[in-house]
Amino acid sequence: MSGNPVCSRCSNQVQSSWKYCRFCGNKLEFAEKKVAEPVTQGADLKIEEPEPKEELSEEYSFDKKLYYRVLSTRAERSVIMKRKEEIRGEIDSLIEQLQAGLVGKDHVLPKVKELKEEVKKINDENKSYSNIPDELPVEILNDQIIAAKQRLRKIDLLKSDDNLSKDTIREAKSRTEKSLELLRDQQSKIFGHLRSWKDQLKSDIEEVRKDIELLYVRVKTEEITEETYKDKKEKLVKSIQNDEEVLASLEQILAN
Repeated sequence: MSGNPVCSRCSNQVQSSWKYCRFCGNKLEFAEKKVAEPVTQGADLKIEEPEPKEELSEEYSFDKKLYYRVLSTRAERSVIMKRKEEIRGEIDSLIEQLQAGLVGKDHVLPKVKELKEEVKKINDENKSYSNIPDELPVEILNDQIIAAKQRLRKIDLLKSDDNLSKDTIREAKSRTEKSLELLRDQQSKIFGHLRSWKDQLKSDIEEVRKDIELLYVRVKTEEITEETYKDKKEKLVKSIQNDEEVLASLEQILAN
């Protein structure tokens, strides 16, 4: 919808209920505006179930590999989008210095060209994420729960509408409450998986930190070379960074 806010980093449209961008992982901070729902005539306000973005079965399956791929990708995209933002600032700064006569074209033009090449590489890298889902099933589920709660509030507002009988209101409310109950049941199941996974990730991170310390011991006792130590440590640090980003995203999802 055109009225939706946009992410300050990647400029994609986001929902006001999201705590982070589902496209680049950027933390979203905007005040939630609560607007009173107008009470309209029953003929104009139909109580309908929204079209789901994705079919959600009662028996909810959990694919940890999919979740990790999506959440770790967001972390990576967040990093490269941040770098793209920094490059734009560097280019603007160089142009301002040129216009102020502080530096010459011979310095600015090659540097700007180099920075633009880096932006091109970032854009190409971002295209490689095109086959990865933007949203996880649990996020769609959370959105549906929010929508169901909003429908319940709208139904309560219709109690004073003379065009609707009490039986119709009760039926509409009962149907929405049953739908909400089913959604919450699915959410409870998937949240159970996510909490277990979150604990496992914390344990994995601690194990990798121990591995880094053991590497340090090995290089200090000359069991491995300094070059081997740096190479292995870099990979382990990258692993921790990915896991910590995924962990942070999991905690945000569970906070909904």
